[in-house]
Amino acid sequence: MTVENERYFNLGEVRSLSGMISDKLQEMILLGMFKPGERLVQIELAERFKVSRVAMRDALKDLRQTGLVVDTANGGVIVCPLTERDIEDIAFVRDCVEPDVAIEALRRMDEKDISRLKKIIDRQVSLKEQNDYIAYLNADWDFHKTFYLCSGNRLAVDVIEKLWLRARQARGLVLFNEQWGTTWTQYSINSHTLMINAAENRDEEKLASVIRTNIRKAAKEQVDWLRQIN
Repeated sequence: MTVENERYFNLGEVRSLSGMISDKLQEMILLGMFKPGERLVQIELAERFKVSRVAMRDALKDLRQTGLVVDTANGGVIVCPLTERDIEDIAFVRDCVEPDVAIEALRRMDEKDISRLKKIIDRQVSLKEQNDYIAYLNADWDFHKTFYLCSGNRLAVDVIEKLWLRARQARGLVLFNEQWGTTWTQYSINSHTLMINAAENRDEEKLASVIRTNIRKAAKEQVDWLRQIN
């Protein structure tokens, strides 16, 4: 779409365009087309996508909310740097927070909540079969967010969501290798199923153990992936 064509779009449609650009940039970052620490120049990107600078500015603004890009001291924008320490720090904080929130969720959830979670797992299975790993990344968070929201503690879920946004780039490393994607998605489905089983049996200790094991395994895998692509 050219800048000239954009003049005929109303404000809502321009925002929709910005959202589509943001989604595409996010996909490109997760696929490694933009590397950690790489500068994203608004003017160059606008020319590349054949959109106005305003649309690109809004797209980058949306992208900041994902944690995949950050501002620099000189006012520029870069893909968020990613180090092994970043991955380990995120895992440490997740381990401190998520098991307790999950236990509180287990105590409050009912059969309707469990049914809703099972439907998300069904969607994950379908996405795995389609090798749609980008959509699977979203469904992965959808499962955990739905689970944790049963706790009734919105503040805790907001904290966890910020951690997951920060970790999204590390999770996105799975897209670099199809075998990584196949292995990771299957393990994810298995661990989510174990979480459901623990919830149905009201087994708080088992639930906390599954979550902690999953966090540690994910961090180890992400560090291994990072080493292999660097």
